[in-house]
Amino acid sequence: MQQSELHPIFNAQKQTDTNLIEPFNALRPLNIFNEKTLIKKIISMSFDGNTTGLSLAEFLSLDHAYALFSITGWLLHNASMTQIEKNCRNLFTWSILEYLENKPIKKQVIQAIFGKNAIEKGNLIIPLSDINENIPFSRDNSIIDYHVVVPPHVYMDKIPTYFESSFKSMISFFESKIEQSIKNEIKNIFQDIVDQLLETGNVKGPWLLYEFNADPYLKFAVDILLKDASTQQTLSIVDIRDAIEQYYCRHVWEQSFKNKLLKLDDRNLMQVYEKAQESKKFPEIRLVDPFALTIQNSTKITLKTIEDIHKLKQFPCMAKAIESSEISHDIRTAFFSTLLWFFSKAECHQILKSRMNDKKYNQEIAEKQINSLIDIDNTPKYIYGTRGFGKYCIGYSMCPQCWIKALDFPENYYHKKDILRQRYNLKNEVSSKCQTPSPIPKMITV
Repeated sequence: MQQSELHPIFNAQKQTDTNLIEPFNALRPLNIFNEKTLIKKIISMSFDGNTTGLSLAEFLSLDHAYALFSITGWLLHNASMTQIEKNCRNLFTWSILEYLENKPIKKQVIQAIFGKNAIEKGNLIIPLSDINENIPFSRDNSIIDYHVVVPPHVYMDKIPTYFESSFKSMISFFESKIEQSIKNEIKNIFQDIVDQLLETGNVKGPWLLYEFNADPYLKFAVDILLKDASTQQTLSIVDIRDAIEQYYCRHVWEQSFKNKLLKLDDRNLMQVYEKAQESKKFPEIRLVDPFALTIQNSTKITLKTIEDIHKLKQFPCMAKAIESSEISHDIRTAFFSTLLWFFSKAECHQILKSRMNDKKYNQEIAEKQINSLIDIDNTPKYIYGTRGFGKYCIGYSMCPQCWIKALDFPENYYHKKDILRQRYNLKNEVSSKCQTPSPIPKMITV
Protein backbone atom coordinates (compact mmCIF):
# COMPACT_ATOMS: atom_id res chain seq x y z
CA MET A 1 0.00 0.00 0.00
CA GLN A 2 1.49 3.34 -1.08
CA GLN A 3 1.13 6.58 0.89
CA SER A 4 -1.43 7.91 -1.61
CA GLU A 5 -3.59 4.82 -1.01
CA LEU A 6 -3.98 5.41 2.70
CA HIS A 7 -7.54 5.83 3.83
CA PRO A 8 -8.44 9.54 4.28
CA ILE A 9 -9.06 8.93 7.99
CA PHE A 10 -5.28 8.47 8.33
CA ASN A 11 -4.19 11.09 5.86
CA ALA A 12 -6.94 13.73 5.62
CA GLN A 13 -4.54 16.67 5.84
CA LYS A 14 -2.83 15.57 2.59
CA GLN A 15 -5.80 14.30 0.57
CA THR A 16 -7.60 15.93 -2.35
CA ASP A 17 -11.31 16.79 -2.32
CA THR A 18 -12.06 13.70 -4.43
CA ASN A 19 -10.44 11.38 -1.92
CA LEU A 20 -12.10 13.11 1.02
CA ILE A 21 -15.63 12.79 -0.31
CA GLU A 22 -15.50 9.06 -1.09
CA PRO A 23 -16.00 7.83 2.53
CA PHE A 24 -19.40 9.57 2.65
CA ASN A 25 -20.65 6.94 0.21
CA ALA A 26 -20.87 4.71 3.31
CA LEU A 27 -23.94 6.73 4.34
CA ARG A 28 -25.81 6.39 1.04
CA PRO A 29 -28.70 6.44 0.76
CA LEU A 30 -28.13 9.33 3.19
CA ASN A 31 -30.28 9.03 6.29
CA ILE A 32 -28.59 10.87 9.15
CA PHE A 33 -31.40 9.96 11.53
CA ASN A 34 -30.27 6.29 11.39
CA GLU A 35 -26.84 7.41 12.64
CA LYS A 36 -28.18 9.44 15.56
CA THR A 37 -27.46 6.81 18.22
CA LEU A 38 -23.76 6.49 17.35
CA ILE A 39 -23.24 10.23 16.84
CA LYS A 40 -24.98 10.86 20.15
CA LYS A 41 -22.54 8.42 21.78
CA ILE A 42 -19.57 10.28 20.29
CA ILE A 43 -20.94 13.59 21.60
CA SER A 44 -21.70 12.12 25.03
CA MET A 45 -18.19 10.69 25.42
CA SER A 46 -16.70 13.97 24.18
CA PHE A 47 -18.75 15.89 26.74
CA ASP A 48 -17.44 13.62 29.52
CA GLY A 49 -13.87 13.94 28.24
CA ASN A 50 -13.65 10.17 27.78
CA THR A 51 -10.96 9.57 25.16
CA THR A 52 -10.49 5.81 25.52
CA GLY A 53 -13.95 4.23 25.54
CA LEU A 54 -14.80 4.16 21.83
CA SER A 55 -13.44 1.53 19.46
CA LEU A 56 -13.53 1.88 15.69
CA ALA A 57 -14.85 -1.68 15.70
CA GLU A 58 -18.23 -0.17 16.67
CA PHE A 59 -18.45 1.36 13.19
CA LEU A 60 -19.46 -0.55 10.07
CA SER A 61 -16.19 0.39 8.31
CA LEU A 62 -13.42 2.97 8.27
CA ASP A 63 -15.52 4.92 5.75
CA HIS A 64 -18.41 4.87 8.22
CA ALA A 65 -16.16 6.07 11.08
CA TYR A 66 -14.66 8.83 8.92
CA ALA A 67 -18.09 10.11 7.89
CA LEU A 68 -19.58 10.09 11.41
CA PHE A 69 -16.56 11.73 13.04
CA SER A 70 -16.59 14.39 10.30
CA ILE A 71 -20.29 15.07 10.91
CA THR A 72 -19.92 15.14 14.70
CA GLY A 73 -16.86 17.40 14.59
CA TRP A 74 -18.61 19.81 12.23
CA LEU A 75 -21.77 19.81 14.37
CA LEU A 76 -19.80 20.80 17.49
CA HIS A 77 -17.70 23.30 15.55
CA ASN A 78 -20.82 24.89 14.07
CA ALA A 79 -22.30 25.23 17.58
CA SER A 80 -19.01 26.86 18.78
CA MET A 81 -18.65 24.23 21.53
CA THR A 82 -14.88 24.54 21.60
CA GLN A 83 -14.12 22.27 24.55
CA ILE A 84 -16.39 19.42 23.41
CA GLU A 85 -14.96 19.69 19.89
CA LYS A 86 -11.47 19.43 21.38
CA ASN A 87 -12.50 16.36 23.37
CA CYS A 88 -14.06 14.86 20.23
CA ARG A 89 -10.78 15.40 18.38
CA ASN A 90 -8.93 13.59 21.18
CA LEU A 91 -11.48 10.77 21.10
CA PHE A 92 -10.96 10.44 17.34
CA THR A 93 -7.15 10.46 17.75
CA TRP A 94 -6.99 7.80 20.44
CA SER A 95 -9.54 5.62 18.64
CA ILE A 96 -7.24 5.67 15.60
CA LEU A 97 -4.17 4.84 17.68
CA GLU A 98 -6.00 1.91 19.31
CA TYR A 99 -7.16 0.70 15.89
CA LEU A 100 -3.62 0.78 14.43
CA GLU A 101 -2.05 -1.25 17.23
CA ASN A 102 -0.58 -4.52 15.84
CA LYS A 103 -2.13 -3.94 12.37
CA PRO A 104 -0.04 -4.12 9.17
CA ILE A 105 -1.40 -0.76 8.06
CA LYS A 106 0.52 0.91 10.87
CA LYS A 107 3.69 0.64 8.76
CA GLN A 108 2.12 2.70 5.97
CA VAL A 109 0.84 5.29 8.46
CA ILE A 110 4.32 5.63 10.01
CA GLN A 111 5.79 6.15 6.54
CA ALA A 112 3.10 8.70 5.64
CA ILE A 113 4.14 10.77 8.66
CA PHE A 114 7.92 10.28 8.83
CA GLY A 115 8.90 9.39 5.26
CA LYS A 116 8.69 6.47 2.85
CA ASN A 117 11.83 4.77 4.24
CA ALA A 118 10.98 5.11 7.94
CA ILE A 119 11.05 1.82 9.86
CA GLU A 120 9.63 1.13 13.32
CA LYS A 121 11.68 -1.46 15.21
CA GLY A 122 11.25 -0.52 18.84
CA ASN A 123 12.81 2.80 17.86
CA LEU A 124 11.96 4.81 14.75
CA ILE A 125 14.81 4.49 12.22
CA ILE A 126 15.04 7.03 9.39
CA PRO A 127 17.82 7.52 6.80
CA LEU A 128 19.58 10.87 7.16
CA SER A 129 18.63 11.65 3.56
CA ASP A 130 14.90 11.45 4.46
CA ILE A 131 14.85 13.91 7.35
CA ASN A 132 11.75 16.15 7.21
CA GLU A 133 9.85 18.60 9.42
CA ASN A 134 7.88 15.80 11.09
CA ILE A 135 10.98 14.28 12.70
CA PRO A 136 10.83 15.49 16.34
CA PHE A 137 14.02 16.91 17.81
CA SER A 138 15.29 15.45 21.08
CA ARG A 139 18.60 15.05 22.84
CA ASP A 140 17.62 11.37 23.13
CA ASN A 141 17.87 10.93 19.34
CA SER A 142 21.07 9.38 17.99
CA ILE A 143 22.80 8.93 14.64
CA ILE A 144 23.85 5.37 13.83
CA ASP A 145 25.17 4.19 10.47
CA TYR A 146 23.77 7.19 8.56
CA HIS A 147 20.35 6.80 10.17
CA VAL A 148 18.54 8.87 12.80
CA VAL A 149 17.28 6.68 15.62
CA VAL A 150 14.31 8.18 17.51
CA PRO A 151 13.09 6.48 20.71
CA PRO A 152 9.32 5.80 21.17
CA HIS A 153 8.77 8.42 23.88
CA VAL A 154 9.89 11.06 21.34
CA TYR A 155 8.24 10.08 18.06
CA MET A 156 4.99 8.73 19.56
CA ASP A 157 4.15 12.28 20.65
CA LYS A 158 4.17 13.32 16.99
CA ILE A 159 1.59 10.77 15.81
CA PRO A 160 -1.41 12.16 17.77
CA THR A 161 -0.61 15.65 16.42
CA TYR A 162 -0.75 14.24 12.89
CA PHE A 163 -4.25 12.83 13.44
CA GLU A 164 -5.41 16.00 15.18
CA SER A 165 -4.54 17.87 11.98
CA SER A 166 -6.44 15.28 9.97
CA PHE A 167 -9.51 15.79 12.17
CA LYS A 168 -9.38 19.54 11.53
CA SER A 169 -9.12 18.91 7.78
CA MET A 170 -12.15 16.59 7.93
CA ILE A 171 -14.27 19.31 9.54
CA SER A 172 -13.05 21.99 7.11
CA PHE A 173 -13.84 19.73 4.19
CA PHE A 174 -17.34 19.01 5.49
CA GLU A 175 -17.97 22.73 6.03
CA SER A 176 -16.87 23.74 2.53
CA LYS A 177 -18.00 20.83 0.33
CA ILE A 178 -21.11 19.13 1.73
CA GLU A 179 -24.42 20.43 0.39
CA GLN A 180 -26.19 23.02 2.53
CA SER A 181 -29.42 20.98 2.48
CA ILE A 182 -27.60 18.08 4.16
CA LYS A 183 -26.06 20.40 6.77
CA ASN A 184 -29.52 21.87 7.50
CA GLU A 185 -30.90 18.36 7.97
CA ILE A 186 -28.14 17.52 10.43
CA LYS A 187 -28.81 20.71 12.41
CA ASN A 188 -32.51 19.86 12.66
CA ILE A 189 -31.97 16.25 13.70
CA PHE A 190 -29.44 17.12 16.43
CA GLN A 191 -30.98 20.38 17.66
CA ASP A 192 -32.36 18.66 20.77
CA ILE A 193 -28.88 17.39 21.73
CA VAL A 194 -27.34 20.83 21.17
CA ASP A 195 -30.06 22.42 23.32
CA GLN A 196 -29.41 19.90 26.11
CA LEU A 197 -25.69 20.67 26.04
CA LEU A 198 -26.32 24.41 26.21
CA GLU A 199 -28.67 23.93 29.16
CA THR A 200 -26.05 21.83 30.96
CA GLY A 201 -23.51 24.60 30.37
CA ASN A 202 -25.84 27.16 31.91
CA VAL A 203 -26.32 24.98 34.97
CA LYS A 204 -22.88 23.47 35.57
CA GLY A 205 -20.59 26.02 33.93
CA PRO A 206 -19.70 27.14 30.40
CA TRP A 207 -16.13 25.71 30.61
CA LEU A 208 -17.71 22.29 29.98
CA LEU A 209 -18.64 23.50 26.47
CA TYR A 210 -16.10 26.19 25.71
CA GLU A 211 -12.34 26.19 26.16
CA PHE A 212 -11.25 28.36 29.10
CA ASN A 213 -7.62 28.87 30.04
CA ALA A 214 -8.29 30.73 33.26
CA ASP A 215 -9.72 29.02 36.29
CA PRO A 216 -13.44 29.91 36.09
CA TYR A 217 -13.55 30.09 39.88
CA LEU A 218 -10.81 32.72 39.75
CA LYS A 219 -12.25 34.68 36.84
CA PHE A 220 -15.67 34.87 38.45
CA ALA A 221 -14.13 36.14 41.70
CA VAL A 222 -12.14 38.82 39.91
CA ASP A 223 -15.06 39.90 37.71
CA ILE A 224 -17.12 40.55 40.81
CA LEU A 225 -14.79 43.35 41.84
CA LEU A 226 -13.94 44.65 38.38
CA LYS A 227 -17.61 45.07 37.53
CA ASP A 228 -18.29 48.27 39.48
CA ALA A 229 -14.82 49.73 40.08
CA SER A 230 -14.97 53.02 38.16
CA THR A 231 -11.97 54.54 39.93
CA GLN A 232 -9.00 53.14 41.81
CA GLN A 233 -9.91 52.14 45.32
CA THR A 234 -8.60 50.09 48.20
CA LEU A 235 -10.80 47.24 49.38
CA SER A 236 -10.60 45.45 52.70
CA ILE A 237 -11.67 41.84 53.21
CA VAL A 238 -15.04 43.14 54.42
CA ASP A 239 -15.52 45.16 51.21
CA ILE A 240 -14.62 42.11 49.16
CA ARG A 241 -17.19 39.93 50.89
CA ASP A 242 -19.82 42.64 50.46
CA ALA A 243 -19.08 42.85 46.72
CA ILE A 244 -19.43 39.07 46.39
CA GLU A 245 -22.66 39.09 48.39
CA GLN A 246 -24.25 41.70 46.10
CA TYR A 247 -23.08 40.20 42.82
CA TYR A 248 -26.13 39.36 40.69
CA CYS A 249 -26.01 35.78 39.34
CA ARG A 250 -27.61 35.14 35.97
CA HIS A 251 -26.89 31.41 35.90
CA VAL A 252 -27.07 28.49 38.28
CA TRP A 253 -23.30 27.87 37.98
CA GLU A 254 -22.60 31.49 38.97
CA GLN A 255 -24.70 31.09 42.10
CA SER A 256 -22.82 27.90 42.94
CA PHE A 257 -19.44 29.64 42.73
CA LYS A 258 -20.71 32.64 44.63
CA ASN A 259 -21.73 30.35 47.50
CA LYS A 260 -18.30 28.69 47.47
CA LEU A 261 -16.53 32.06 47.63
CA LEU A 262 -18.62 33.20 50.58
CA LYS A 263 -17.80 30.01 52.49
CA LEU A 264 -14.03 30.61 52.25
CA ASP A 265 -12.29 32.01 55.31
CA ASP A 266 -10.45 35.35 55.01
CA ARG A 267 -7.04 33.89 54.21
CA ASN A 268 -8.29 31.48 51.53
CA LEU A 269 -10.46 34.19 49.98
CA MET A 270 -7.45 36.48 49.58
CA GLN A 271 -5.51 33.60 48.03
CA VAL A 272 -8.02 33.69 45.17
CA TYR A 273 -6.91 37.26 44.45
CA GLU A 274 -3.24 36.46 44.99
CA LYS A 275 -3.63 33.91 42.23
CA ALA A 276 -5.24 36.58 40.04
CA GLN A 277 -2.26 38.88 40.58
CA GLU A 278 0.27 36.11 39.87
CA SER A 279 -1.47 35.14 36.63
CA LYS A 280 -0.93 38.70 35.29
CA LYS A 281 -4.20 38.33 33.40
CA PHE A 282 -5.86 40.87 35.68
CA PRO A 283 -3.41 43.79 35.86
CA GLU A 284 -6.02 45.97 37.59
CA ILE A 285 -5.52 44.07 40.87
CA ARG A 286 -2.69 44.72 43.33
CA LEU A 287 -2.48 43.33 46.86
CA VAL A 288 -1.42 45.95 49.40
CA ASP A 289 -1.45 43.76 52.52
CA PRO A 290 -2.62 40.24 53.45
CA PHE A 291 -6.24 41.38 53.77
CA ALA A 292 -6.60 44.33 51.37
CA LEU A 293 -6.11 45.08 47.69
CA THR A 294 -6.35 47.97 45.26
CA ILE A 295 -8.39 47.64 42.10
CA GLN A 296 -9.01 49.85 39.10
CA ASN A 297 -11.52 49.41 36.32
CA SER A 298 -9.92 48.40 33.03
CA THR A 299 -9.38 51.15 30.48
CA LYS A 300 -8.33 48.70 27.78
CA ILE A 301 -9.84 48.68 24.32
CA THR A 302 -12.25 45.86 23.57
CA LEU A 303 -12.92 44.80 19.98
CA LYS A 304 -16.34 43.17 19.87
CA THR A 305 -17.66 44.17 16.43
CA ILE A 306 -16.16 45.38 13.16
CA GLU A 307 -17.38 48.87 14.07
CA ASP A 308 -14.85 48.88 16.93
CA ILE A 309 -11.96 49.04 14.45
CA HIS A 310 -12.21 52.84 14.52
CA LYS A 311 -11.01 52.73 18.18
CA LEU A 312 -7.56 51.78 16.90
CA LYS A 313 -7.19 54.94 14.80
CA GLN A 314 -5.97 56.83 17.87
CA PHE A 315 -2.66 55.02 17.37
CA PRO A 316 -0.66 56.46 14.43
CA CYS A 317 0.70 53.13 13.20
CA MET A 318 -2.74 51.49 13.23
CA ALA A 319 -4.37 54.51 11.57
CA LYS A 320 -1.77 54.32 8.81
CA ALA A 321 -2.51 50.62 8.21
CA ILE A 322 -6.30 51.02 8.30
CA GLU A 323 -6.38 54.07 6.03
CA SER A 324 -3.89 52.70 3.50
CA SER A 325 -5.44 51.34 0.31
CA GLU A 326 -2.50 48.97 -0.06
CA ILE A 327 -0.68 47.32 2.79
CA SER A 328 2.47 45.22 2.49
CA HIS A 329 2.44 41.52 3.33
CA ASP A 330 4.43 41.90 6.58
CA ILE A 331 2.02 44.57 7.85
CA ARG A 332 -1.02 42.53 6.83
CA THR A 333 0.37 39.41 8.58
CA ALA A 334 1.01 41.30 11.82
CA PHE A 335 -2.36 43.06 11.59
CA PHE A 336 -4.45 39.94 11.09
CA SER A 337 -2.45 37.81 13.52
CA THR A 338 -3.77 40.30 16.06
CA LEU A 339 -7.31 40.74 14.74
CA LEU A 340 -7.88 36.96 14.65
CA TRP A 341 -7.91 37.03 18.46
CA PHE A 342 -11.06 39.16 18.24
CA PHE A 343 -12.77 38.46 14.93
CA SER A 344 -13.77 35.44 12.85
CA LYS A 345 -12.26 34.75 9.43
CA ALA A 346 -15.45 36.04 7.78
CA GLU A 347 -15.20 39.31 9.72
CA CYS A 348 -11.52 39.65 8.76
CA HIS A 349 -12.54 39.31 5.11
CA GLN A 350 -15.09 42.06 5.66
CA ILE A 351 -12.47 44.31 7.27
CA LEU A 352 -10.17 43.84 4.27
CA LYS A 353 -12.95 44.42 1.79
CA SER A 354 -14.93 47.31 3.26
CA ARG A 355 -13.08 48.81 6.24
CA MET A 356 -9.63 49.02 4.68
CA ASN A 357 -10.67 49.24 1.01
CA ASP A 358 -7.68 47.09 0.09
CA LYS A 359 -7.26 47.41 -3.70
CA LYS A 360 -5.49 44.03 -3.80
CA TYR A 361 -8.29 42.23 -1.97
CA ASN A 362 -9.05 38.84 -3.49
CA GLN A 363 -11.26 36.53 -1.44
CA GLU A 364 -9.47 33.32 -2.45
CA ILE A 365 -5.98 34.73 -1.83
CA ALA A 366 -7.08 36.40 1.42
CA GLU A 367 -8.59 33.11 2.61
CA LYS A 368 -5.28 31.31 2.10
CA GLN A 369 -3.36 34.08 3.84
CA ILE A 370 -5.70 34.17 6.84
CA ASN A 371 -5.71 30.35 7.10
CA SER A 372 -1.91 30.39 7.16
CA LEU A 373 -2.06 32.48 10.34
CA ILE A 374 -4.27 30.03 12.27
CA ASP A 375 -2.78 27.20 14.33
CA ILE A 376 -4.27 23.72 14.82
CA ASP A 377 -5.83 24.90 18.10
CA ASN A 378 -7.76 27.60 16.17
CA THR A 379 -5.73 30.41 17.70
CA PRO A 380 -3.30 32.63 15.72
CA LYS A 381 0.11 31.02 15.15
CA TYR A 382 2.08 34.13 16.01
CA ILE A 383 2.25 36.84 18.65
CA TYR A 384 3.56 39.70 16.52
CA GLY A 385 3.14 42.58 18.93
CA THR A 386 4.40 45.81 17.37
CA ARG A 387 7.31 44.27 15.47
CA GLY A 388 5.44 44.06 12.17
CA PHE A 389 4.48 47.76 12.39
CA GLY A 390 8.05 49.03 12.68
CA LYS A 391 7.90 51.11 9.49
CA TYR A 392 4.80 52.97 10.80
CA CYS A 393 6.02 53.51 14.37
CA ILE A 394 6.58 57.17 15.35
CA GLY A 395 8.25 56.30 18.67
CA TYR A 396 6.92 55.90 22.21
CA SER A 397 7.65 59.54 23.10
CA MET A 398 5.26 60.75 20.37
CA CYS A 399 2.56 58.08 20.81
CA PRO A 400 -0.20 58.05 23.48
CA GLN A 401 0.66 54.43 24.31
CA CYS A 402 1.52 51.30 22.42
CA TRP A 403 -1.65 49.83 20.84
CA ILE A 404 -0.64 46.26 21.69
CA LYS A 405 -0.73 47.14 25.42
CA ALA A 406 -4.04 48.96 25.03
CA LEU A 407 -5.94 45.96 23.65
CA ASP A 408 -8.01 43.82 26.01
CA PHE A 409 -6.91 40.43 24.71
CA PRO A 410 -8.84 37.25 25.59
CA GLU A 411 -7.29 35.00 28.22
CA ASN A 412 -6.07 32.37 25.75
CA TYR A 413 -3.84 35.04 24.15
CA TYR A 414 -1.64 35.06 27.27
CA HIS A 415 -1.68 31.27 27.44
CA LYS A 416 -0.52 31.05 23.82
CA LYS A 417 2.07 33.75 24.45
CA ASP A 418 3.58 31.62 27.23
CA ILE A 419 3.71 28.57 24.94
CA LEU A 420 5.42 30.51 22.14
CA ARG A 421 7.88 32.03 24.60
CA GLN A 422 8.79 28.51 25.83
CA ARG A 423 9.29 27.35 22.23
CA TYR A 424 11.50 30.37 21.55
CA ASN A 425 13.62 29.70 24.64
CA LEU A 426 13.95 26.02 23.69
CA LYS A 427 14.97 26.97 20.15
CA ASN A 428 17.67 29.29 21.50
CA GLU A 429 18.86 26.58 23.88
CA VAL A 430 19.09 24.08 21.05
CA SER A 431 20.85 26.61 18.82
CA SER A 432 23.48 27.37 21.45
CA LYS A 433 24.15 23.66 21.99
CA CYS A 434 24.50 23.06 18.25
CA GLN A 435 27.29 25.65 18.15
CA THR A 436 29.29 23.60 20.66
CA PRO A 437 31.44 20.94 18.91
CA SER A 438 30.46 17.43 19.95
CA PRO A 439 32.37 14.15 19.48
CA ILE A 440 31.53 12.21 16.29
CA PRO A 441 29.38 9.23 17.25
CA LYS A 442 30.76 5.79 16.65
CA MET A 443 29.22 4.24 13.54
CA ILE A 444 27.45 1.00 14.33
CA THR A 445 25.80 -1.24 11.73
CA VAL A 446 22.17 -2.09 12.52
